[in-house]
Amino acid sequence: MQATEAYVAALSQDAEKHDAQGHTLYHLKDYQQALQHFQVALALDPQNSVRHYWIGMSLYHLKHYEQALPYHLRALDLDPKNPSYQINAGITLLCLKHYEKARQHYVQALALDPKNIHASHNLGSVLLQLNRIDEGRDSLRKALDLAPQHICPIWMIEFCNLCFDPFDEAIITRLEHAADIEDDHQNHLKDLCHSVAFWLQQRHDLALNSAELALTIEPDCEDTFFWKGMALAALGRNEEARTALEWARENGVALCLFQTLKLLKPINESFYQQYALPLLKPQH
Repeated sequence: MQATEAYVAALSQDAEKHDAQGHTLYHLKDYQQALQHFQVALALDPQNSVRHYWIGMSLYHLKHYEQALPYHLRALDLDPKNPSYQINAGITLLCLKHYEKARQHYVQALALDPKNIHASHNLGSVLLQLNRIDEGRDSLRKALDLAPQHICPIWMIEFCNLCFDPFDEAIITRLEHAADIEDDHQNHLKDLCHSVAFWLQQRHDLALNSAELALTIEPDCEDTFFWKGMALAALGRNEEARTALEWARENGVALCLFQTLKLLKPINESFYQQYALPLLKPQH
């Protein structure tokens, strides 16, 4: 019996060492190496929900969404009352464009934790994907109520305002304020807010520069690609603009938000007619 207990204790210690190495590598953004350590730790303790979660997160960052999903769902099976597991299953499903399933996970996360800003924000985003615009905006406002200085819901609310409401110059001030109060200079949304504020002031060169700076921080942000495309179109660089906007469409900007392209019409009518209007049509 003592030998068995010693063996189990040794396995546990070994798993914890791999956990620690995995977390170090994960935070260094070396997701492939982190994944290997989390997999070893899981093999030593297959019923550990946290290790399933971290494998799922590593695969998510490697953009292996199909592979990540079963780990997130297994983590949920093992710990169904964990709102973080619900949220990350939803995020993975969102990347796979399974929008209704993603919505269900966010709803369940909010049932477990009604004040979870990430659940409210992500629910708002997926409702926009489902073209449930009013509900989506309400959920984003709830996220902002929960965290009034959090730049993520601020950004999405202002994107929606530009898209669905009559233009109000006060949005420029709000975007600049959001960028100024964000302390993390490695948060790409800080530069994106600056970019859109510049765009609305018709300072399109500065808008493009800020969008490109945001992309050096977060190279795959679909919203930034959208506004990079807007800046390029305003500068008359039509082919580059079309490429950026098509990338944004393919990689996650909700179709309803493409109504923002209306702002280009008085600036570059030919681009609007030739390239923007086709982007407003549903993909088949």
